[in-house]
Amino acid sequence: MNYPDALAAAVREFSEQDPLEMARALRVEYEPGDCCFSVAYCSVPFRVFYPGGRVAYAGGTEPPDLEKVLLLQYLSGKGCSQLEQKPVGRREAGWLSFRELPGGELHHVPFQKEAIQPLAARFGNLPADLLTAGKPYGGRGVNMGDCGVVIPALPGVEVAVAVWAGDDEFPPSANIVFGGGAYRYLPTASLWVLGVDISWKLRGEQQEKNRLV
Repeated sequence: MNYPDALAAAVREFSEQDPLEMARALRVEYEPGDCCFSVAYCSVPFRVFYPGGRVAYAGGTEPPDLEKVLLLQYLSGKGCSQLEQKPVGRREAGWLSFRELPGGELHHVPFQKEAIQPLAARFGNLPADLLTAGKPYGGRGVNMGDCGVVIPALPGVEVAVAVWAGDDEFPPSANIVFGGGAYRYLPTASLWVLGVDISWKLRGEQQEKNRLV
């Protein structure tokens, strides 16, 4: 994702939507007096101002462009453009791997490299550390793998991470799956970025966001 271009496009599309309709459809808070949405990303509160698209933490400082783009795309309903595409495999009420998302098969390999394999390397020998790493982001335990955690990424969008410890026969492994309706809120390309960002967060490597282009 080219963040400057993606941010400009996200601001433009956000500004063209009706703010009250966005708030109603997503069930997020909107203050008409302040022209401001309040929405949490990975349990961190943000404010998004309409129509200019300024995004800020609750304290007023600006987040990285990655988080700005995801929040603006979420609010403007960018996931709706792929609703006619059916996810592959599991029913929508369950969890979907990245390759089961619409078009996900095309970018499954780089998602493994950027998001999943580093999680296996970080937590495979100490799976219980995953729960501790997820707590700042609202993570809760889930019965997946040797240790699993669910992160409430955005309202209606949950991401689960699971790790399996290695042994004498198999190396450590991991997986990231998305709530079955996640593709209704964000396009697959943005869910790719979301999964990589959550992987960074859990590994304590947020400073590496500028590497992803």
